[in-house]
Amino acid sequence: MPEANAQPGSAYLLSEIGIRDEAQRLRRQAALMLALELPALLDSVPRGGTFTDLGCGTGLLADTVAHARPDATVRGFDADEGAVDLSRRRFGDRANVAFACRRVEQGPPEGQPPADAVALRLVLMHLPGPVEALRSAAAWVRPGGVLHVLEGDDRAFRFRPEPAGIARILDLMQAVQERKGGSRRLGQDLAALMTAAGWAQVGVEERAPEPAFAAAAAGQVFLPVADFYLAEAQRLGEADADEAASLARGLRAAVEAGLHGVHAPIFHAWGRNSGGAAA
Repeated sequence: MPEANAQPGSAYLLSEIGIRDEAQRLRRQAALMLALELPALLDSVPRGGTFTDLGCGTGLLADTVAHARPDATVRGFDADEGAVDLSRRRFGDRANVAFACRRVEQGPPEGQPPADAVALRLVLMHLPGPVEALRSAAAWVRPGGVLHVLEGDDRAFRFRPEPAGIARILDLMQAVQERKGGSRRLGQDLAALMTAAGWAQVGVEERAPEPAFAAAAAGQVFLPVADFYLAEAQRLGEADADEAASLARGLRAAVEAGLHGVHAPIFHAWGRNSGGAAA
C-alpha cells in the first residue's frame, strides 16, 4: 500500500493523488500498522533524545512518536510540500514536533545534528535506488544511532478467499511501480539492502495485523490503492481498458462479498550507524 512519502523519482506524490481523500485512507492504514511498529521505534529513542521521520507524508508517525514521548524532539521531513503543509496544519501545534520540506539525499538542515533514531517508513518503495537512499540516510543518524526501515512486500500478501485475478492485479501494480521508479517487493529484501548500504547490526522482523481486522479494512485501505494502480496500468499501456475495468470490478465484488482474512505484513529492518554507512 503506498504511503505519502515522496522523494525524487517517486511513483507517488500525495499532492498528485489528492490530499484530502488520500490522507483519510492513510489514517485508516495507520490504524492497522502503527500499533505494531511503534514499540521498537520508541525503544531506540533515549530519554530526551531525537527522532526523525524521513518521508513523513501526512505526519502521522511523527505525531504519534511525539505524543508517546513528550520528552523527545521529533522532526518530520518530506519532499512533497503539500504533505508538509498538511502535517503542519494537523500537528504543528504540538510543542515537540516540527515539519519541513527536505529530501533524504540532502541530509539534515544546517545546524541540526543527526538524530538518535530515524525512520524510513514506506519510502524506499517509491525510489529508483534503494541502496543509494539507505547510504544517504546515514547522514541523518548519529554514530551509534539506529535507522528503522519499514516496507511492505506484495509477494507476501495472502487473501482468504483469494479474489479472482489478484495475482494479475499485484503484477500490474508492480509493473506500474517499476515504470515510475521503485518496487512494491522490497520487504523481504530489506536486510540485504541495508547490509549492502553499509549498516551494522542489521536485523529484520515481519509483523502483520490480525487477518480478520485487515480483511475488514480492505475496502477502505486496499481497494483505493488497487484502483489507482489499475488506472495507471491502463494509462501506461500495461493493461487495456477492458482488462483493467474487469479486474477492478472483480476485486471490488470479492471485497464486498466479504474476505475472511488478509495477510498484509510489514517488514521492519533496522541497523546501526557505525560511522561508515555512507561510504
